[in-house]
Amino acid sequence: KPRRRGREGHSQGKGGRSFQTQSRPQVSTIPLSVAFKLARRFPSYYEIACDEEERKAARRVVRERRGEAEAAKLLDGGPDRRPSVPLFSVPGVRVVLKTEEGSVSYKPMFLSLSQLEQTWALAMGILSRT
Repeated sequence: KPRRRGREGHSQGKGGRSFQTQSRPQVSTIPLSVAFKLARRFPSYYEIACDEEERKAARRVVRERRGEAEAAKLLDGGPDRRPSVPLFSVPGVRVVLKTEEGSVSYKPMFLSLSQLEQTWALAMGILSRT
């Protein structure tokens, strides 16, 4: 069944509560060492992604929280030019949020440790159904 892309909207959650859906991924950080361990241990599920659009999204979030100087230091790296914030994604897994106007799907990226647990459970659930 094909999925339609929708705009941002509101949906009814359990118990009739309304919640807002987003078409952009939640952006946080995970230590680079943890990201590399996951990518090595579960290569079919996790990868380090380095595309320019994701880098810009990460910079925007860090800049909002810590300022441009900190964003440049974290995302462009120091003297060794190695960034300390990985661009981390779950390939092949999309989170689909249903709205009144259709579905919005996005890829979870830039996971924090607490988000990692939730995303891993979600990924396994999606993969077990396919």
